[in-house]
Amino acid sequence: MTELRAERSMRNVTVKQLAERAGIFHGTLLRYLNNHRDMPVPVLYDVAMALDVDPAALVDRAAARLAAESRAPSGQLTFDEADGADEPDPSEVGRRIALLVSVLARGRGSAHGYKEIAPLLLERGVRFSQEEWAELLEGSAVRAPSRRSLEAIADVLGIDGVYLTGAVGDPEVVRIEAQLDFLRALHESKVEGLAARGSDDITPETLRAITSSLRHEER
Repeated sequence: MTELRAERSMRNVTVKQLAERAGIFHGTLLRYLNNHRDMPVPVLYDVAMALDVDPAALVDRAAARLAAESRAPSGQLTFDEADGADEPDPSEVGRRIALLVSVLARGRGSAHGYKEIAPLLLERGVRFSQEEWAELLEGSAVRAPSRRSLEAIADVLGIDGVYLTGAVGDPEVVRIEAQLDFLRALHESKVEGLAARGSDDITPETLRAITSSLRHEER
């Protein structure tokens, strides 16, 4: 909410005044501005309009700032480079693959997409039994697949390999995770056709806000 706070300060508008103009409770707006809660997209638009700011321009400025902040000169960390770990956490790897399968392989006709994915992996020299695949995606695998296997899985599922090999907290992993969670929320909300704006151009924070809003509406 950095951009909203800056706009409010520049216009000498108090939080109470802004809350009244936007039609929301003072305490609620304060939690949004202090990043204690994700701000739903409709609220973001109401607050921006109350400040007489173009909401789209506000989002674009936030996206540019966060993109600049995320460009770490040291590059992306792999699991085995993080915290001195010898190998990836198999449950974390399995969780990421399961999310990928649920979003990108939605509608495939077998448990965990095994019948559709395994032959494509075999073409790349990677073999999984159905039991091994199920254990991996259900979080009960004892060991994580090799880096080569993870890259093959990423290739088959059409995702940047860093999502499966990057460390927890890696900016690129966070970005991709937010996009996938957003797409899953769209599926669950039955609005897959939403294409007003490509999710590649939206920051993880904004995607999480949209996702939270979609899931709130489902309840």
